[in-house]
Formats: sequence, C-alpha cells, structure tokens
Amino acid sequence: MRKLLSLLGLLGVGACSSSPGTIDPGMAGTWVGTSTVAIAGQAPTTFTGQQVVVSVDGGTAQVSGLCPGASGAGTATATGVEDTATWSAAIACPAVSIGTSPPVAISYTAGTTSCAMAMNSMMMDVVTLTNVSNGTVPAAGGGTSQVVVTFTGTKQ
Repeated sequence: MRKLLSLLGLLGVGACSSSPGTIDPGMAGTWVGTSTVAIAGQAPTTFTGQQVVVSVDGGTAQVSGLCPGASGAGTATATGVEDTATWSAAIACPAVSIGTSPPVAISYTAGTTSCAMAMNSMMMDVVTLTNVSNGTVPAAGGGTSQVVVTFTGTKQ
C-alpha cells in the first residue's frame, strides 16, 4: 500500500498538481490543523483543531475558516495557479482571547494559501495546506499592532 501511495504521489495524482492556469483541485476539501497567531511584541498563541475549508473553481478558490478560535468564520476569495492562491480583502474576525490579553478582533488585509507534498517518517507522502494571513489587532494604548496568522493542516 505504501508503494502505491508513494507512486501516486510521484505521479502527482490528487495532490498539489493541476492543469496550467488553474489552481490545484487537490486543494479543495476540509483541512484540519493548527493556527498560530503572532502579534508583534507578544509570544505566539496556538489554536489546535482548526478547520479550513477550500473550494476550487479553475483559477479561483474560496477559503473559509480563516479566523482562529471562531469556527468557520472568515472567508476569502483567492486567485492563483497550481499550488498557490493569494487574496486581498478586508476580513473582520470575531474577538478571541490571544495569550493573556483580553479578547481582540483580528482584521485581515491579505493572505496566501498553498499546498505542498512531503514524505513523512514512515516514507509516506503527506500533503499539507498552509495559509498565512496578514492583518492588525487593536494595540494597548490605541493604534494597531501587526499580526500574522499561520494555519497548517492536513486534508480530512
């Protein structure tokens, strides 16, 4: 079975491969993993069991579940080719507790979604989806702080 899975991976069947000019249809589906929130000047906060759902139609992808700690919240329309799609949109997430600070609402401005295939320790191909979202959060004393939220997960 491992040899078959590895062979399918080498052939690019169903994982991170696409027709020229389109987003990889293998990106479509439900991905479960971890979101890490990094706010300038603070220790990162991790949210486990996060779900990101991707649908693909040619060169466009709908990416939902971008807001950490808020099931299903935050959807962006991304465009791209092959294994990478980017989006630029104002997305307001519900307030969530990050670290020891009071709940804050993340506001996204842009992001990138990509998939990659790698071999794990059992010599089996594993496809991961990564989404990196950039934005701001309200800062103590007024103004905003930069935030980067990175989701990494595997398809369910």
